[in-house]
This record gives sequence, structure tokens and C-alpha cells, in this order.
Amino acid sequence: MGPSADETKGPPIMGAGKTTVVSPLICLMMAHGDYLVVQCVPPALLPMSSGVLRTTFSSIIRKRIFTFTCDRAAVGHPTTISKLRSAMADGSIVI
Repeated sequence: MGPSADETKGPPIMGAGKTTVVSPLICLMMAHGDYLVVQCVPPALLPMSSGVLRTTFSSIIRKRIFTFTCDRAAVGHPTTISKLRSAMADGSIVI
């Protein structure tokens, strides 16, 4: 008999493909115009994560990837909000 559901729960394992497999798959499933897909990553992971998304969505399935940097004190400007709405409508991904 296999392990129960309670025995298999735990934090995601490092090096198990979260950034290179799971993240692009979720973006592919969600970024079709109904949702604004935003992937939040710490600054240290931004180059790798954006590179993975740009590589994944640059050939057969094409999606635009936008980099958005902000902090807690940032004020939402109308141009920024317009760009985010446009990204959602286009099925783009914001990281």
C-alpha cells in the first residue's frame, strides 16, 4: 500500500523543475486573456526566471514577457495600469 496523502505533503523540493517546468506550464494554461498572469520572484531569481520564460515562449507558442519592478511605496500610474491591462488582454506574462 502506498503512502497516504498526509505523508506525501511537504514543501516543494529544490531542483525539481518548479522554475523550468511548472511555472511555464501554469503560465501557458492561464495566460489567454481572461487573467493577468504575474510571476513574482525575488531579485536574485529574476534573470533566470525571465530567461526561462523568454526561451520557452519564443518559438512555437509565442507569448510576450514583460518585466515589472516595483516596491511597496510605488504609486500606480495610469500608464502602468494601462500596460498591465494590455498585457492581460494579449495573453502576455508579467514577471
